[in-house]
Amino acid sequence: MDTMSGSTPRGGRDRRLTTVALQRRGLLSLAALAGTGQAAQAQDAWAPSQPLRLVVTSVAGSTPDLVCRLVAEGMRRLLGPVFVENRPGGFGTIGLLEVVRARPDGHTLGTGNVVTLAINDAMLKQQPYAVERDLAPVGLLGFVQNAILLRPTLEATTLPDLIVLLRAAPGRFTYGSPGIATTGHLAVELLASLTGTELVHVPYRGSPQLVEALRRREVDIACDNLSSLETLLHAGEARGIAVTGARRTPLFPDLPTVGELGWPGFQITSWSGLVVPAATPGAAVARLNATVNAALAMPDISARLANLAFETSQGPPQALFDLAAREKPLWATLIERSGAKVE
Repeated sequence: MDTMSGSTPRGGRDRRLTTVALQRRGLLSLAALAGTGQAAQAQDAWAPSQPLRLVVTSVAGSTPDLVCRLVAEGMRRLLGPVFVENRPGGFGTIGLLEVVRARPDGHTLGTGNVVTLAINDAMLKQQPYAVERDLAPVGLLGFVQNAILLRPTLEATTLPDLIVLLRAAPGRFTYGSPGIATTGHLAVELLASLTGTELVHVPYRGSPQLVEALRRREVDIACDNLSSLETLLHAGEARGIAVTGARRTPLFPDLPTVGELGWPGFQITSWSGLVVPAATPGAAVARLNATVNAALAMPDISARLANLAFETSQGPPQALFDLAAREKPLWATLIERSGAKVE
């Protein structure tokens, strides 16, 4: 893929990257509006006859896991027992395969996120299921922004400063991410594409390892979910220069967005939602969707999610798959550019 020089994106492919990002803002807004009154519409056409099982495709204690456990806590107040089961591995395919194989009666849900529903289409040559054929959306839970951090001794204090530094020494500086084809990895690839810069990617086995690497100054730059990096920011162990969402985050209002610093339309976030087996009855999906929306709106649940830097999004089931469909071209282009492969 060609890279572009200058402070604003130029060229057909780079325009497509920013266009896809811009489309997401409207999608999330429409989803929030469509979810209004959903609980009343669902009524009591379906009710669980046994405890619910929520399969999480991330390790216990990770941000996605904590988000799902909070949502499950809210759902328990309305539907009864909800048991969370962690099934990480295989870029999320191991856990989702459990959901695909489950009885389609509304009692088994799973996490469907930016990796399993969008990135994997380009990253994995083969998947053990077809998302649109074998799964049905319950709803979009929301998203967490990424943040771009620098080691404190790097000769840059802002994103424009960093771009000047990178252009002066192509391939000299390193950036760390929590793994290949994560949003932290691909966000920097998008930024490099739009700014005509070249960096060396250093993937780690997860967010904790990335945090320690930046703390030890093993990499010059790091990009990951804000919830994973905020301890470094609070401790002053790294310099935050930007967030990658459409707007600033309430947790760090002084951190500007990449868009407002000269690259309008830049938007990369890690989003997640819930799915069920494809043949699950519509009445069960509607009730689950209404329950999830109600859980996200509970003041205590909402506040605790905000403390994780997670921004909620209430809406209809299809908003989840619509978002995935809109983003697939963006991720496919970035994976091609990065040369990311499953090893």
